[in-house]
Amino acid sequence: MKIRYLFIVLIFCSCENPHHNKAPLKKPKVQSYPKQHKVLTDSINATIDLGDEASFDELPKLSFENIGESEYLTYKQNAQINDMDTNPSHLVSTDSSFTLYTSKAKLVYKKRNKFTPSRDVSTVEYKGFINNLKAYFFNETNIGDDFEISQSFLIDSVNNIRYDFISRFDGATTAPAMSVNKKYFFYYENGIMTGSADTEENNSFIGVIEISENGQPYQELSSFTTTKWNIEDGVWVNNNAIALKLNQRKYVDHKWLNSYRYRIATLPLNR
Repeated sequence: MKIRYLFIVLIFCSCENPHHNKAPLKKPKVQSYPKQHKVLTDSINATIDLGDEASFDELPKLSFENIGESEYLTYKQNAQINDMDTNPSHLVSTDSSFTLYTSKAKLVYKKRNKFTPSRDVSTVEYKGFINNLKAYFFNETNIGDDFEISQSFLIDSVNNIRYDFISRFDGATTAPAMSVNKKYFFYYENGIMTGSADTEENNSFIGVIEISENGQPYQELSSFTTTKWNIEDGVWVNNNAIALKLNQRKYVDHKWLNSYRYRIATLPLNR
């Protein structure tokens, strides 16, 4: 009887301690997510003009020197890789819109597609994200009853500010091309080509912007406007010179012919 009683006691104790002689159970991991500390706005903080014509007119102009094609191609081959990332992963793209995020806003822009009206509409084209400027670069087109004009703009992803490039010919500009030391960038724009012998086809403008870490981040530095050539391409030679491929188009025997020239544009840094 004593042995049977002891056996029952042992069974009872075992039932009261289900984890007896077992490792303690681990608590399941809980996935954590970043906390949203603020509500994003749906608009930019400000719009600032960039490349103001009056400001450029008060500054020294770029100076030019002729070079040969082979020298230009050498500069082109040795030029640094473009700082603009065209990967669309920086924003959310659908068939009808682009959605991008800055530190303070969620911004949505209309995208042109087959359903876009033929007039009275404004759409944008995403060109890329400029890493050094931490900015999105877009071309915007506005279509009315009897006109179509374009312009380019930056969206600063940190300060949530839009910078509109002032167009000389109602068209979009090229994306900013960063200098080697990242202190300047240049951009250019050509006049709208109509293909008509009665119009001037060789209009172009090039502007250089200085990047500042204090106050206003972008300041006009130098520029040049001409009716003698279009700009086909350009690369930085060093921190104060740009190699340009130019096209002096000519109308001969009822057709336009290309005539390429190459020049070095030097910045007036000793002002």
